[in-house]
Amino acid sequence: MLLVAVEVLFLARLYGFLSRWVHPWAAATGTLLFACSVDLALVPVHGLETPLCSLFVLLVVERTLDLAAGRSTGWRAGLSLGLCCGLVFLARTDAGLFCAAAMLLLAWRRRWVEVLSSSLCAAVTVAPWLAWNLWTFGTVVQTSARTHVYRASVLLEHRVGEGSLWLERMRQVGGSLDYLLGALGGRLVLVPLLLLLWAALRSPRATGSWRQALLLGGAPAVVLAVLYGFFGQFQHWYVHPLSCGLVIAVAFLLDRWLVRFSGWMRPVPLVALLALLAAAGLRQGWYHYPWQRANHEAALFLRDNTREDVVLGSFNAGILGYFSERTTINLDGAVNNDMLAVLESRSLFAYARKRGIDLFVEHDNEFRPNLVFAEPAERGRLEVLWSLPGRGSGPVLILRLPRPPSDSEKRAPPSGR
Repeated sequence: MLLVAVEVLFLARLYGFLSRWVHPWAAATGTLLFACSVDLALVPVHGLETPLCSLFVLLVVERTLDLAAGRSTGWRAGLSLGLCCGLVFLARTDAGLFCAAAMLLLAWRRRWVEVLSSSLCAAVTVAPWLAWNLWTFGTVVQTSARTHVYRASVLLEHRVGEGSLWLERMRQVGGSLDYLLGALGGRLVLVPLLLLLWAALRSPRATGSWRQALLLGGAPAVVLAVLYGFFGQFQHWYVHPLSCGLVIAVAFLLDRWLVRFSGWMRPVPLVALLALLAAAGLRQGWYHYPWQRANHEAALFLRDNTREDVVLGSFNAGILGYFSERTTINLDGAVNNDMLAVLESRSLFAYARKRGIDLFVEHDNEFRPNLVFAEPAERGRLEVLWSLPGRGSGPVLILRLPRPPSDSEKRAPPSGR
């Protein structure tokens, strides 16, 4: 409920901010593009930090435009921006790219006092968290991020095999950008967006504000989407703060269109964007991640059919751990810093025995590729105890960890040779 409240606050703030800068129609359309997207509307109920990040991204863009336009000046205004930048970084480290864009714009406008004060304030805001990371984990870089990048890279190489790794990465980039556009209505959204950009470039009364909005909102969103795709890290909830930047840019482009045209031409891109969004919503429906329901059913099955002291291991541990009421070890490294060393050493089964994991629980299509991180001699020794109906990623398998191989089995040549 707290994140839903943050989402409502964000939408109210988004409309208020846009109303100060652009035509009311453009402000309303930009806000509706965000509020009516199925993808974006469902993120808060997943319990993720992204609505909070989007709120801070919006505040960064708002304060930066005010500073660039001279609506606020001085070191106090810079401190306010710096605090927002620090909060963006704490909410999602990668969203700090929005802050970097803000600093570049202010430096280009030669607002050196504001750049210095905001940079210092941002550094002070994030310093305690960085210091705690260094003290606790010996690094200021999140181990979870390093683990995810490594795991995604290995799985990609394993999936591509003899194919072109570079080509596959470019396909991932295309999929990432496609998903970013999909949150606002699908690929066809490019048509009205390019039309709006053409109108902005040809507007006789154009100011620099729309270009600054593109730099602060649109550019970081696209760059981050490209990086997520290239490293195989794109997740649907990442779209939330990226779409925040994108709808700000769209609203400013809509404003240029409304300035340039009158009569029946004025509402054309507004209607087109909202119609595409509605069509995308109807096509997608109101259900995210169909395998989450299968995970929930598997968790209830485990609760009813296993001992209370059973320890589970899963690459998607959240739903299973909560609803099964069984101790669950996370294996993808999202909340388990041990996993980077485990994945690098290909010692998944040895780690499972060390942690006392009794059962692996995972969708078939998710678990089998991750066996590349297990000891080769034991990959074929897993015993499937139950196979439950799944959705989208194959059945949910509940597997028993193999016993350690005997000395004779270790010395024996692999089967088939």
